[in-house]
Amino acid sequence: PQRESHHGGARQRCRASSSQTEPSSSRIVLTEHAEALAERGWIVDDIDRELVRTCRDEWESRFADPLVVNPDRFIWDYWYVPGQYALMRTTAERFFSPDTYDRLEQAMLKAANRVGCRAMSQPWISYYVSGMEQRLHTDAPHGPFAFVFSLTEDERRFTGGETMILKDSASASSGTPQDAKEMHDLFDTIPPRLGQLLCFDGRIPHGVVQVRGVQDPLHARVVVHGWYTEPTPHFEGDIDELVATEILNVVLEGLFGELQNLPPATGAVIAKLHIDADGSVTQIEVLSCTLRVDASVDRWGMIDEVLGLIDEAFGARGVFGEAVFEGGGGGRGDRAIVLPLIF
Repeated sequence: PQRESHHGGARQRCRASSSQTEPSSSRIVLTEHAEALAERGWIVDDIDRELVRTCRDEWESRFADPLVVNPDRFIWDYWYVPGQYALMRTTAERFFSPDTYDRLEQAMLKAANRVGCRAMSQPWISYYVSGMEQRLHTDAPHGPFAFVFSLTEDERRFTGGETMILKDSASASSGTPQDAKEMHDLFDTIPPRLGQLLCFDGRIPHGVVQVRGVQDPLHARVVVHGWYTEPTPHFEGDIDELVATEILNVVLEGLFGELQNLPPATGAVIAKLHIDADGSVTQIEVLSCTLRVDASVDRWGMIDEVLGLIDEAFGARGVFGEAVFEGGGGGRGDRAIVLPLIF
């Protein structure tokens, strides 16, 4: 594929949804959520509203009457690290009813699948009243992405509570000593909204703005949070996994050799290979991309190089061959391989 510059490369050549209709010189499709994750974080607003309402109702019923003594009220851990963290937390599984927790887990995993992950860590539910916060930090990765699912009521009775994520531009040189930068120049701030799911790369400095003006847990900042994990190869449709794995190993050996010639990078590129009836890869849908490079390297130029090499590696016609389909050649239905590349 043609190699292009920072602004004409991955972000422009590949920006599209999986339903794009215009022909492209490349089979690479950089999904909107992959681009959002590469830049700051992916915001999901299509979580089932009935589930959101059920979760919120269970929260409100738990704190509706502070004079009622119930064992469920004694499950909280006050997590306090001086100068860093102050919040109340417990496991989501312990807080919600079994049916609600199962539905919540399935909704969070559905979102995980969209970015190429198959599992998640045990999620927490936390609340923040006046004075509580998370100061800026990075996380030791438990998986490629952290997620925060807000159950905060729409009409907030407090100030603060926004998630802060360091902007890409903030880590770059300001150019001259006269280039002043303020908070909004350095950080994206995402307010907690009822039913909003935020997914982001936990290696990026982030935090929670201190909450002010509320003491009642009923009206606190309330979030379910955890990590998306296990970005491992998996197969969709009538694919013979053993045959496909053998072919993948051969292709990836050559791809890894080419990638070693690029500048060092850390992070993940998770791609979904859509396979035609003759075993050709017809489209490479990039589900997520969190590559980070040294400040001296053009990051989006590097991403474009990586995506170009992936495109070239799977460019051969019938690269997988008809033998990859279970029950003989031709195949039926949709077939795809989700392939995570961890740098």
